[in-house]
Amino acid sequence: MQPADAPWVDPPPVPPPTNLQVDENSPTSFDQLFHGADDVLYSNVMELGFPQPSDFEIVAIPAISSGRHFIGTAQSGQFKSTAMLLGVLQRLAAHPDLKACIVANTRLLAIEHCQYATQYARNMNIRMAVVHGGVKGSAHHLMVDAIPEARLVFGTWGKLYDLAFPTNPAVEPAFNAEDYAIWVLEEADATMEHDEKTNWLYGSLPRPHQLIYISGTATDSQLARMGQHAPDAAVYINHDTAAAAAARHHHILRLATTKGKDEWWVALENEKLDFIRQLYASGDLPKALLFCKTRESIERIAPRLLEMGVELQADPIHGKLSQGNNVFYYTRFKQTAQPNTIVVCSDILHRGFHIRDLRFIVNFDMPMDWVAYYHRACRAGRDDPNLRRG
Repeated sequence: MQPADAPWVDPPPVPPPTNLQVDENSPTSFDQLFHGADDVLYSNVMELGFPQPSDFEIVAIPAISSGRHFIGTAQSGQFKSTAMLLGVLQRLAAHPDLKACIVANTRLLAIEHCQYATQYARNMNIRMAVVHGGVKGSAHHLMVDAIPEARLVFGTWGKLYDLAFPTNPAVEPAFNAEDYAIWVLEEADATMEHDEKTNWLYGSLPRPHQLIYISGTATDSQLARMGQHAPDAAVYINHDTAAAAAARHHHILRLATTKGKDEWWVALENEKLDFIRQLYASGDLPKALLFCKTRESIERIAPRLLEMGVELQADPIHGKLSQGNNVFYYTRFKQTAQPNTIVVCSDILHRGFHIRDLRFIVNFDMPMDWVAYYHRACRAGRDDPNLRRG
């Protein structure tokens, strides 16, 4: 590792691309992964007591912290976001002149990533800022004022772009993409589909720069596009789970047909609610996410759950709810250990979130494609004691 005051230098030239693998020579603990890293970051990681790194962390953290472009996909539960954050923090610790911007596909995910990064970077003197919509007045001014001093910015495409190109000509731009040499597209298969925003980014990147793409469900064509902009990237690809998810979704759709005919069996809303009432009346159940397709259905279903005569808590989360309410309901849901607790939500919560002891997913409205189904389903079952985080 270079000394802390070393200037940014280009990574050494490598043949494009480099496919990373875990083998018998790979690190097997966080102690090995962070040997020789920044002392404070090393201490923080050791105090967090992560039992063992996932395969994704084993390959991603060294690649990202070295300054390489990185393209990584892996199954849900491999702690891709943790690997990304730790790698970026290690890079920033080694190069105090660098800044990084991490693009999330939702406001809540940007906020959550910043919370985790703040925990990992305790006492490292790395200032951070979260940039997203839904904030007005003095809170908005405080958010914008934090950007110049922040070395690590978490944001959504829409807000970053609005701050870079204000519609009011009298307002000075508050964000300049050229100030950030490290860019992360989290949930890259979703964030990179904003063509106007990604074209702005690619046209504004400083030289040199580092691009990091993290995804669980990127398609081959999306991976190819990533590679065009990061031709010498270190690459770690695991498509097995994505293919399996597609097969499972196809099987579920077939179960919804009648005797092999091309007919759909459709449950009415009252029938669905009655089924849920019977389910909860039979005894305590773990906390659950109940996914609906529209804001209107969420606002209708959440209060009806409370009227079923069964003791439970049901809160709504969706894109049109105030940011304060969304954060409050999500935080309460994430921290509670109480059974019979439900969040009725849109797909705002189907990607990237790590919620302990979540074992119950209800697709009140079926998703339209296997990607959404996969991400919804993978919010649950993250209880492996060897990988427990968050």
